[in-house]
Amino acid sequence: MARILVTGAQGQLGQELGIELLKAGFEVVKAGRDLLDITKEQEVFEVISNLKLDAVINAAAYTAVDKAESEPNIAYEINALGPKYIAHACAHNNIPLIHISTDYVFSKVTYESHTEDEQTYCEGVYAQTKLDGENFIKDSGCKYLIVRTSWVFGRFGKNFVKAIFNKAKTTNTLTVVDDELGNPTPALGLACGLVKMLERVLTPDFKEFGIYHFSGMPALNRYEFAQEIVKIALENKYLDHEVKITAIKKADLNLSAKRPDDSRLNCDKCKRVFNLTMPFWREYILNTLA
Repeated sequence: MARILVTGAQGQLGQELGIELLKAGFEVVKAGRDLLDITKEQEVFEVISNLKLDAVINAAAYTAVDKAESEPNIAYEINALGPKYIAHACAHNNIPLIHISTDYVFSKVTYESHTEDEQTYCEGVYAQTKLDGENFIKDSGCKYLIVRTSWVFGRFGKNFVKAIFNKAKTTNTLTVVDDELGNPTPALGLACGLVKMLERVLTPDFKEFGIYHFSGMPALNRYEFAQEIVKIALENKYLDHEVKITAIKKADLNLSAKRPDDSRLNCDKCKRVFNLTMPFWREYILNTLA
């Protein structure tokens, strides 16, 4: 039975990962900050070395996009230095690392979904620190999968789906931006995909390490996404009243951090190498609302 360390185990993805890994027959070591502070290099090295692991999945991250603008050092420690320390420990122990990254590393509009080999361009502290983490991993010498994903939502933790639904329960009107295009990704679908990827990575003949994109389908903008969330909630009687949603622009919100206008991810490489089907996010909305 392979032993897997999951960092960020209390997050919305980490919790789903813990469940799906156990269902797949793995032994799971769930690491919150009580077990492992990824910003402390010696602690990371000792924990990973002493646990006799077969792989590490790093789902820990600083994800408060706006707050990162005022806490750049903290964001850098968690999103950049943490992955660096984990990757070096994995390299030393000759075990693979699966690291979760973000679509926010793409801020330029290309009119097509972004591929893994496309030039990155970051705006904002959060995006830059996540890219720094990617680069540290690539330079570490460890065997890695960097899995970029987007707009993650699920039954655990805070996310866009829950925010829209909770607001809709108490009001008849909402405003949502329509100039932010991307791929909603269900945490459960992502966790299932990562388990399949891990199973392949642990086979002796696997050589195709590198960067991969994994996201839900289809792509749409935030305004359209909110409309679908409310529609599904109404159809299934989670809401008892109609909600009018008005489209606005990101500039109207005066947010501290910039968001990409178009961060759609091309997942063809992941489909080809791992024979995966990307999850249809509509199928996971009710699971999130329940």
